[in-house]
Amino acid sequence: MKQYILIFSLAVTSIIAQAQLNIISNKPELKEYSVNNAEPYDSLNNISVKSCKGLPGQTLFMCGEKKAGNSYVSTFYTDNFLTVDKPKTYKDDKYSTPAEAVVGKYFEVEKVYTKPAGITLRYALLLREKESGDIVYFQPTIYHRAMICLGYYEKLKSRYIEKTFLSLGLRVETMDGGIVTPAIGSEYRCKDVGLEMNKDGVILILENESGEQVKATPVADEVYEFITTEHRDHIIKKYGQKYGEQIALRQIALGMTPEMVLAAWGEPYRKSTTQNETKTAESWAFDRNRYVNFENGKVVYVSSYN
Repeated sequence: MKQYILIFSLAVTSIIAQAQLNIISNKPELKEYSVNNAEPYDSLNNISVKSCKGLPGQTLFMCGEKKAGNSYVSTFYTDNFLTVDKPKTYKDDKYSTPAEAVVGKYFEVEKVYTKPAGITLRYALLLREKESGDIVYFQPTIYHRAMICLGYYEKLKSRYIEKTFLSLGLRVETMDGGIVTPAIGSEYRCKDVGLEMNKDGVILILENESGEQVKATPVADEVYEFITTEHRDHIIKKYGQKYGEQIALRQIALGMTPEMVLAAWGEPYRKSTTQNETKTAESWAFDRNRYVNFENGKVVYVSSYN
C-alpha cells in the first residue's frame, strides 16, 4: 500500500513540475525612453500620446495657456507622478506651480516615461529647464497648448507659409481682436506662424485678398478652421469634381456614399440600421447635432444645427 502511495505521489509531483503556468502580471509596465531608444520624432504633432516616444532630445518652450491663469495645477512635479502616489509639486504654491516659474522658459526633454492605464496610455516628460538646470516632471494633458515643441513649430513654418487656404465657414479671430466668419471656400494665404503667450499657443496668420489677417488653429496635422487647396485638390482627385469639393469643405450632399461622409465628417458616435425586402436604411449621429440618413448606401437626408 505504501508503495502505491509513493508511486502516486511521484506521479502527481511530476505532473505539477511539467505544468508550467504562464501567469500574466496585472501590474502596468513602466517604460522609459531616452535619446538612445527614442522613436523617430513626428514633427507633424506637438506633444501628444502619438508623438511622445520621439520627444527625448527635443526642446520645448513654455508659452502658457489662458485657462491656467496665474498657476498650473497638477502639471509640474519634482517626482515621477507615474510611480509616486503623492508627487511633490515643483515650486509648490498651494498645490500648484506659479506661472512665473515656468512660462517663458525653455526645457530640454531628457526622458519620457509611459504607463498603460486601461485602454489609454499615460506619459510623463522628464525635463531640464535650460537656464537653471532644474529637473521637473511635466504632465501635459491638462494644459495641452501650454508647451510648444520647437521642432513642431519649425515644421508648421516650412509646411504652411505662403500656402493657400480655403475657409470652412467657421468663426475666427482677427489679428486686431475682432471676430469674423469668412464665407465657405473663401481664399486666404498663410503669411506667418506666431506664438501667443498665455493664450492659444501656436497660430497660423492668414491673410485674404483685402489684407484682413485672421488667426487659424493648427490641430495635429490639420488646421481647424481652414483647409489647404492642396488637400482640396487631393479630395477632388479621389472622389471626383461633383462631390470632391464638398467633401473637402466638410459638407454633405444627397447621393453621397458612406465612405464620402466619413471623409467629410469622420466617424459618427452612433449608427443604427434597419432592413426590409426592398431597402437598407442607416442613420448616423455625429457631434454638434449633425445627422445623416442613408438608403441603399446613398445619403437621402442631412441635418446640421451648428
